[in-house]
Amino acid sequence: MLGVCGALKIATLPKLDDVLANLLLFAPLGLVLRRSSYSWVAGISLLLSLAIESLQVFLPRHSSPFDVAANTAGALGGRWLAARLPHIEIPPPRALGAASLALAILGLGWIGLARPSLGPNDLSNWELFPLVIGNEATGDRQWRGTIAEFSIYDRALRSESSSLSAGEPPAWADGGPVLWMRFETPTLARVDGPAGSQHFDWGLPVGQGFQLEPEGLRIRDGLWLLPDPVAEHVYGRLIDANALSVVARVRPENLEQTGPARIVSLSGGPGERDFTLGQRRRNVVFRVRTPHTGPNGVAPGVETRDEPLTGRLQTLVASFDGERGRIEVAGSCRVERFYPSARGPYPLMAGIASTVAGITALAGLGLAGLLGGRRQRLAGLVLGASAAWLILWTLGAWSHLPGFAAIAALLGLAAVAASAPIVTSGTGASPPGELPRP
Repeated sequence: MLGVCGALKIATLPKLDDVLANLLLFAPLGLVLRRSSYSWVAGISLLLSLAIESLQVFLPRHSSPFDVAANTAGALGGRWLAARLPHIEIPPPRALGAASLALAILGLGWIGLARPSLGPNDLSNWELFPLVIGNEATGDRQWRGTIAEFSIYDRALRSESSSLSAGEPPAWADGGPVLWMRFETPTLARVDGPAGSQHFDWGLPVGQGFQLEPEGLRIRDGLWLLPDPVAEHVYGRLIDANALSVVARVRPENLEQTGPARIVSLSGGPGERDFTLGQRRRNVVFRVRTPHTGPNGVAPGVETRDEPLTGRLQTLVASFDGERGRIEVAGSCRVERFYPSARGPYPLMAGIASTVAGITALAGLGLAGLLGGRRQRLAGLVLGASAAWLILWTLGAWSHLPGFAAIAALLGLAAVAASAPIVTSGTGASPPGELPRP
């Protein structure tokens, strides 16, 4: 498992902490199946790992053969350790082995059943709104700062393709933007499309709220509504492409403005938008309206958490590709969020729920089986399950599902409660050494 910004890397060497986490997560499986042969443990752990890695196809992370190998090795390591330590037999071991195998088979089957019910979001619920710089069209989400350059693309950009040039970018037909603006004297702008490009020398809004400076357009107050034909052109191109990127080279005037304050927005007001790039204190906010995220684009929205804004001129890249929203600051990915399907994320949630419950229960039972006395085994159950839950949380197993942490916590508690009778019914010490396969 990787953090959300690693989603697009299909095959990379694993990090040491990822390897250790995968080893630790599956070691309890070997402890629980300590009466089984090594080949039996390897087979079950392989199937379970394949089910979990297949589930990650739907998540903002990549599936990796290294993870499968680390998971299997962890289970075999747990089996090896259990054979060399005095431990307490937790009955019924055969039922636990059968349950683990059933969980693996059901997990793989669930992936096949869930796949047809999941699909990318689209922009089918967009409406034609004004294209506004520096505020909402209603004038109540003021952003103050400087914009040096700004563009909109009808595709999802990544850091290697999103740099803004000092001159004009390539034409739309060559992968360039559908709208591009550079703020200098005179203000330059271009609307591009398959029939060619149109260049404009747009006059800036009149008033003290806007001032053209060597660094770019400084916004102190008010809003700038771009011409209706420009908004219509951008709206039409993005709808057709079902993807977008907003690139802006900006410097906030202060790092405390919120709302979030709107830098660029195709929207009709604070609660209705097609997309918005904004600032909430030191963080960047990106909202895209889809049938799932709602009219305000907040279920979920995408927002950085590491406060990347510095008060200096920085390039922001916010992109949407039909499945994920992503924010880059100064060429570095800061956050990427998975958008659950507009047709319902429930099969996906059920798969994740079973994974959380299964792993926490196995971890608790594995640790409890090494301890003597009912109270000690019960404490081991709680400690092992809690450790597994924390590892899953640290790895971001449900980070793409807003609000799922509370559900995951309840699932962990339910797994502990369901496993408690098995732990407290232990019959005493069992002899060490190799034990037959069930």
